[in-house]
Order: sequence, then structure tokens, then C-alpha cells
Amino acid sequence: MNKFQVLGARIFRITDRARTEENQQLLQSWRSILQTLLELDRTLPSPPPELALGIVEARGQIMRLKTHLRQVGVAIVDLADELAVANAPEVEHQLKLLALHRRNLEVLLQQEQHYSAHDVPLHVVNSITSERSEIAQIKRRLRTWQAPVTDQQNEA
Repeated sequence: MNKFQVLGARIFRITDRARTEENQQLLQSWRSILQTLLELDRTLPSPPPELALGIVEARGQIMRLKTHLRQVGVAIVDLADELAVANAPEVEHQLKLLALHRRNLEVLLQQEQHYSAHDVPLHVVNSITSERSEIAQIKRRLRTWQAPVTDQQNEA
């Protein structure tokens, strides 16, 4: 190896080491952000959907950083709260669907109130059952992905 090759190899190792240290710091920052978001999710009585998206995004960033660090030989411990199953766009889509079905259910329940218990049209009864079923399925999917989701009174 000539002098330039040796110097280039040293600079590359220094740059690579600095990048690895930077990624380790980023990992710690994202872990801190995730813990804050999870604490908010546990303490807020009705967390906004954006909180769930933030949790999914933080988990995604953590997984990306851990993968990169492992590729360069850094030993990384997996923490239970960091497991990510879905990506943020898919969770966002499911949250939008959940909001849509909740609005539909609310309208159907208002329509149901205009009738006596024995006179509710069959299509309203069936639509209420269908919306509740869709809501339950979406919530199960979101919970499987570890995306926080709340239960509302009229969904059962």
C-alpha cells in the first residue's frame, strides 16, 4: 500500500466510526422519544391518532438504526417496546378507516333513535352490526401492530 492508500483507509475508518457513533446517539434519541410517546398514550384519556402514528414512526426509525448498526458489527439489544410490525403509512390508512367507520356508526345510531325498538328498519340494524364488526377488525389489526387505539362506548 502506498501512503495515499494508507491515509485514505485511516480517514475512512475515522469517518465510519464517527457515523456509527452518530447512529448510536440517534438510536438513544429515538428510544427516548418512543418512551415519551408511550407514556403519553398511557396517561391521556383519549389520545389523538397522531400519537399512534408517532409511535409507529419512532419504532420504524429505531428498527432502521438497529439494522444499520448491526450491519457494521455493533451489538444492539432489542427492547420490548421497540418491536415494529407495520409501517406508518399503513397504520395511518387504518386509522383513517377507523375514523370513517366510527362516523358511519354514529350516524346509524342516530337514525336508530328515530324508531321504537321494534320498528327499526332491518337495513339500519344490519348496517350497525356491520360497522361494529369493521371497527373491531381494524382495532384488532392496529393492536397486533402495537399501534395504540382506544375503545369508544358505542362500538361494543
